[in-house]
Amino acid sequence: MGSHWRKIQLPTKVIFGVGGLFFFFLLTSKLNMGVRHGLLIMPLASILAGRAFAIGWEHYTQNAFAKVTLLAATGSTVVSAVTTAPLYLGYFNFLAGSPQNAHNISIYGEDWGQDRAAFAKFVKDNKISPLYYDVQTETRKIEFDHFKVPYTPLHCTTNPPSGSWVGIHALVAKRTKPDGKCNKWLKGRTPIARINEHVYLYWIGGPPTAPAVQPKGTPPPKGALPKDDDDDDELPKEDPAF
Repeated sequence: MGSHWRKIQLPTKVIFGVGGLFFFFLLTSKLNMGVRHGLLIMPLASILAGRAFAIGWEHYTQNAFAKVTLLAATGSTVVSAVTTAPLYLGYFNFLAGSPQNAHNISIYGEDWGQDRAAFAKFVKDNKISPLYYDVQTETRKIEFDHFKVPYTPLHCTTNPPSGSWVGIHALVAKRTKPDGKCNKWLKGRTPIARINEHVYLYWIGGPPTAPAVQPKGTPPPKGALPKDDDDDDELPKEDPAF
């Protein structure tokens, strides 16, 4: 190990040291405002990754398996970009496990209130009514109102009546404390649908007045009505960056 370290050029050692020091302070910081505060390490990590690839390629000149592994690791970044598109803001790599577990790693820097257009289309396509929805902020309310979807604003102490649907964002669900004063209706409930893993839709008892599109392998709610294929209304498109 020592001999290999001595062969590494000084600029690479400097980048490694600066990146390692920043990463240490990032891990020990009590500031929890999302991964955006750690973005400084990305260009340093990219340089180090490129240098590691070059060193590995030169070192394993006679090892075909090692070269295939290096190429596969590099190609996986392309595969990730293609399969994630256009939902880059919510991307986590496979090491994070499931999307639900990924939100245990980071939620403040990942859920920015995106996917409102997708949620609005979901609600309209499936005739979700009556709907209670937490718009979160005034500017986000303006965005959702643009899609002309009927809803009742959901507030901290709102108690949605039986027979209604409730939409909240992943950040709200994650921040809600089991014994807190906000969103008491949420206790013991699981989402009937997840729109791009950022907007959760809940059913509050009673016979459904509209069907819900379920994740694969999950049956629809008992008594749900079939979708009306005659409804061809279109919604304005949303920039995938929001």
